[in-house]
Amino acid sequence: MRVLRIFIADADQDVRVSLQMLLDCEPGMRVVGIAVRSNGLVGQVGAAQPDVLLLDWQLVSSAPTEYIKNLHSIETQPHIFVLHVDPETRGEAETAGADGFVSKDSPPDQLLTILHKLKQERNQEQKLKE
Repeated sequence: MRVLRIFIADADQDVRVSLQMLLDCEPGMRVVGIAVRSNGLVGQVGAAQPDVLLLDWQLVSSAPTEYIKNLHSIETQPHIFVLHVDPETRGEAETAGADGFVSKDSPPDQLLTILHKLKQERNQEQKLKE
């Protein structure tokens, strides 16, 4: 069974630490990178080759479509889930090309459910390739 590789990009230290602690306790999930600003983010994500990018909307709010397009162009094509406190940002994020949206006010189980489902899908895809 393959480990789900996750990159966290969030300016808020409390959010980063909380996400890392949450994900480090989950079997089959590993945080492979952390960024605190958008400068160099595409290169960092490309080097880490995550399956998932948890992206703070505020990091890329000045040019979200451009950032997400560039992130999707990375060879490993990570799934991009936008994080934000305002659920009304969901539409903007999806229009910009995000694969999903999670409110920062949501219970942690909501994010874990999404990630476990994605991990299961990735493992099934891998089995089909073998």
